[in-house]
Amino acid sequence: MRCARCGAPATHKVDAIKAPISFEAVELDVCEECFYSWRPEIGRGGEIRWKKRGTITRKLLLIAVGSKRLARLVEKIAESWIGGLLSSRPFYWIGLAALPILPILLFYSIALHFVNPEPILKWKSIASSRPGLGTLIPLLDPLTISLNFWVAFLIAAVLHELAHAVVASRAGIKPTSVNLLFLGPIPFGIYVESPRVIKDVKVYAAGPAANIAFAGVLAMVMAFLGKWQLILLPPEIFAVLGLPVEAPPALATISWIAFMNFWIVGLINASPLFPSLDGQGILSVYLWRKLGKRGAKAGFYVSLGLGIVTAALIVVQSLPARL
Repeated sequence: MRCARCGAPATHKVDAIKAPISFEAVELDVCEECFYSWRPEIGRGGEIRWKKRGTITRKLLLIAVGSKRLARLVEKIAESWIGGLLSSRPFYWIGLAALPILPILLFYSIALHFVNPEPILKWKSIASSRPGLGTLIPLLDPLTISLNFWVAFLIAAVLHELAHAVVASRAGIKPTSVNLLFLGPIPFGIYVESPRVIKDVKVYAAGPAANIAFAGVLAMVMAFLGKWQLILLPPEIFAVLGLPVEAPPALATISWIAFMNFWIVGLINASPLFPSLDGQGILSVYLWRKLGKRGAKAGFYVSLGLGIVTAALIVVQSLPARL
């Protein structure tokens, strides 16, 4: 086989994506040099165009600095025992088991709002005095203006993306680049560029599963040290709730890392309530296997619909209780 771009002997396969939500793509053979340096795109007339992969690019408000060496390091990790662990059935089932947790908690909180509204009313009274509190939006929520928050977020985001990339590489989808993300001068995580459309549930499940498993390990550490409360929430959040918990700085950081891995990066990504996240990917792949591209589209639109319903329920929760 010859490279579709330069005619050299082909060693890799890449996809030129036609419709990402339905997994439609044109498969192309490329040489190693073109694999790492060029990205195929489909023009309006259906022709294949080639775009040079830049070392420094922009992703919305973020700056991405790409590295081929890190991509090759991911391939080596995928071949090691770490790749075997992340691709194992226990991790697969952890990722799938996380799928319904956030929807269940959301509907429980909505029911609680009408049955026993006192805890939610107490939280609202606390949050009303501190705008943005509880949103965990960087720099808006007062809780995010701390070193612990950013350290925890960075660790969770890097672990999450590497888990995806390692499992994908082990399944034969090698990354073309690992991009370091920066929000101005602040490290914000990584983004692993894949040359193929991902149609493997294991790849989508690996990210949340790695976060949840890591949070479980940290929870055992805190339990061993007798700080059971910190398994649930970091000490700063307990303080906001008027329930101060003493913790040395190192243990407070560990608590933040566990919280971020389990609740924020783990469960939110695993939930099908938000389109373009891992929960939607799992749902779309499952339906794609059953119904083809129509199923993949259905997975995206079901997730979009659930996201709209979720937003509406959150608005309902903000209304006065017992109308």
